[in-house]
Amino acid sequence: MMSHRPKFSQRGVTLIEALIAMAVMAFGMLALVGVQTTLRVNADLAKQRAEATRIAEQEIEELRSFVTVADYDNLALAPGAQTITLPESNTTYTLSRQMFGQADGLHRTVKVMVSWDDRQGQERHVILRDVLARAAPVLSGLVSAVKKVTIAGQSKNRHPTIPVRAGDLGNQTSGFKPTEGGTVAWVFNNTTGVITSVCVVVVGTSSSTLTTSDLSGCEATNAQLLAGFVRFNLRGVSQDLLNGTSVYKPVPGGEVAYVIDNTLKQVISRCSVAAAKTSLTLTTADLTTCTALAPPQTIATFDAADPAGYTLVAGDSEDPRWPALNLDVDLAHDGSDPVAGHTKAPRCFADSPATSAAANSQSTVQYFCIIYPRNDGTNAWAGTSTVVPLAFSEGNSANWSVGAAADAYRVCRYTPSTNQYADNPDHPAIYSKWTAGCGTAAGTPACRMVTGNLINQNFLVIEGSKTCPTDVAVNPAAGDLVNTNTLQHQP
Repeated sequence: MMSHRPKFSQRGVTLIEALIAMAVMAFGMLALVGVQTTLRVNADLAKQRAEATRIAEQEIEELRSFVTVADYDNLALAPGAQTITLPESNTTYTLSRQMFGQADGLHRTVKVMVSWDDRQGQERHVILRDVLARAAPVLSGLVSAVKKVTIAGQSKNRHPTIPVRAGDLGNQTSGFKPTEGGTVAWVFNNTTGVITSVCVVVVGTSSSTLTTSDLSGCEATNAQLLAGFVRFNLRGVSQDLLNGTSVYKPVPGGEVAYVIDNTLKQVISRCSVAAAKTSLTLTTADLTTCTALAPPQTIATFDAADPAGYTLVAGDSEDPRWPALNLDVDLAHDGSDPVAGHTKAPRCFADSPATSAAANSQSTVQYFCIIYPRNDGTNAWAGTSTVVPLAFSEGNSANWSVGAAADAYRVCRYTPSTNQYADNPDHPAIYSKWTAGCGTAAGTPACRMVTGNLINQNFLVIEGSKTCPTDVAVNPAAGDLVNTNTLQHQP
């Protein structure tokens, strides 16, 4: 007989399989939840670490924001810890830093640490280290600066000695009027800086808007530029009137005096005075027909308490601002460079004030000279530039003079040199004379003639009995970034 299995012998197997599948799925879900939790914790930690890094970087940047070397010296080496709470942040940060001075005294190492507790209560921290140099931040921009003296500079893609207000003519040349109200225009080669033409223009044109169609009667040339500023410091010349104001006469023998507000350090009015009066003998009773200045002219450097014998110092030549005098600039070729060797004599233009009223709004005089080099193929020249006094047009037209007395003016020459001889760009007493004996005899070094444009050939005009202020070489570590040394030039 055949045997038969029970008909329902496999009942319940499907239920067991379903339970096993659910158990496997449950374990998988638990693992997935764990992964998601870990991802969330890690994402949270990454956000906190980024915030902490930003806080540390900001602290270092604030340390770098000092302006002077004195500020650097006053930075705290190890200030107390600082608690920082950020918006939408789920933790609190603690900022601490330390600075360690080095043996050379020129730099410090910095350690900045930001710590916090993460979501699980575990302490975390970020540490940044850096070095701070003991130097004024303004010098950092000079690291990548390249001095350009013979090729086109970055400004308007042309030679750096071409005056800034010259207009580009669009044909690799620039047009420039040495006197904006005049009728003379020079054409510069943008690459070499050479003056290639001298032209005539109408009075109403300006350097910045010149076009080739504005130029007429042009004469081709091969000339060079000599340019600079004349500045003024009459500190120690004024007389304190003991009423909150001081007074001085810009031109001894003239009939105009300026009144200065002692507190504001501004020229506030211009008055008529007797020609025989001097700055030191003027009183309030001598001031008649005064005209208030609007706006008044700010001056520097000035102190009403300065005696007549005040000695000018380096700071007095850094940013002097006193009402300008009327003047011209002249250039004379020296014995080794006779005028006969040139196609034309040099010609200078100065934007000096023609009246004392105009001087109240002008504290510097800018000058430009066109120099025609020797015609022997060297394109060179040598000589001496001088400041020439001119009278104001109003009053009795008395002229100021150059001299060593209290009723005259002394002209100082800005130069980094400590003697009368220097390379031409450094403004020597005589251009080409870099040593006292150059070119005087066989075996002596040759004099270095000028063969290109010279700019920043600046002068300082002071009271005649005073000494030209001197300065020392720049010392960035001490915060001294500019050498404003001057030497006597005239008389």
